[in-house]
Amino acid sequence: MLTSLVYGQSDDLYDHGLNEGKWEDLRDGVRYEGKDGGSGRRWTYESDQEYNNDRLQKGESIDDREGGDGDGEAEPQSQPRSSSSSSIPRVRPNLSVFQGLGVIGYIIIGLFAIGLIWLIYQLFLNAESKGKKIDRAAIALEDVNPTEIPLTELERLLKEALDNQDYRGAVRIYFIFIVRDLAQKKWIEWQKEKTNFHYLTEMVGKTDYDDFNTSVSYFEIIWYGERELDQSKFEQIQPVFTRFMKKLGVK
Repeated sequence: MLTSLVYGQSDDLYDHGLNEGKWEDLRDGVRYEGKDGGSGRRWTYESDQEYNNDRLQKGESIDDREGGDGDGEAEPQSQPRSSSSSSIPRVRPNLSVFQGLGVIGYIIIGLFAIGLIWLIYQLFLNAESKGKKIDRAAIALEDVNPTEIPLTELERLLKEALDNQDYRGAVRIYFIFIVRDLAQKKWIEWQKEKTNFHYLTEMVGKTDYDDFNTSVSYFEIIWYGERELDQSKFEQIQPVFTRFMKKLGVK
C-alpha cells in the first residue's frame, strides 16, 4: 500500500504531459525569435548538419556563423598568446650616428679620445702632486754635495715648497743653504756618510757655532722627527734660519 502511494504520487508530480509534438511547437516558437526569414538558433536543431542545411537553404554562409550560438553573433576568436620572449622589446644600438664617417672623421674621434685621456691623466697627476711634499727633491739632495747644487736650484725648490705650503720641506731647503755655505767656507767638510753631529764637532770653536747648533736642532726635530708645521709655527721658526743665512752672507 505504501509502495502504491509513493509511486502514485510520483506519477502525478512528474507527469508534465510534454510529448514530442509539444516540444516541436515550443522549439519552433523560439527558433526564429528575432530572425524573420533567417535560420534559427543552433541549439533548437537536432544536429549541426540540420542547422547548416537550414542556413544554406536561406542563403546564409556557413563559415561566417559557424561556431556561434545561432543568434547571428560569432564567438570572438581568441588571439594566440605571444611567448614571453617575443613580448620583451629588443633594444638595438643606434649606429646611425657613425654611418657616413670617413677616414678623417674616425681620426678626429681618435684624437679627441686621446686628448680626453691625457686631460684626465694630467688632472689626476696634478691633484696627486699637490698633496705631496718636497721629499722627492730632498732625497735626491742627500746624495749630492751641496756645494755642487746651483744656488738658483735651491731657490727654486724653496719657492716651490713655500707655494705648496710644504713648511717641513722649506726647513729642509733652508738647512741645505746653510750647509752649502759652511762647506764653501771650508768650515766643514761635507761627506755623504757624515751626520750633523760630525758637522757640529767641526764647528766647535767658531763664532757661528751656537747659530748652527740651533739650526741643526730645529732641522733634526722637524725633518727627521717628521713634525708637520702649520703656517703660524713655521713663521716662528723661519727667522732662525733666515737670520743665520743673512749672517753668513747667503744670498
